[in-house]
Amino acid sequence: MPDIGLYAFWDIDKTKLNFSQDKYFILSRILERGTLDDILKTISFYGIKEAKKVLTSNKYLTRQAMYLAHVLLNTPIEHFSAYAAHQHD
Repeated sequence: MPDIGLYAFWDIDKTKLNFSQDKYFILSRILERGTLDDILKTISFYGIKEAKKVLTSNKYLTRQAMYLAHVLLNTPIEHFSAYAAHQHD
């Protein structure tokens, strides 16, 4: 488990977070609400390949989270599932 602040998970029981099973939720939430330090630690924990897989498949990422992931993971913006949804915003 990465050494991150769990304040981004204010609305859930943090003791029930499973960093293996809940990686889609955890990566997305940290990217949207975490500090840059927490984001980098979480990406490092899961690995760039897994973080790309998880974040590009999330069609509900906020615009800001999607563009941050695009830059941090050096992934074309068109590869994000959320990109199509945000084109119409």
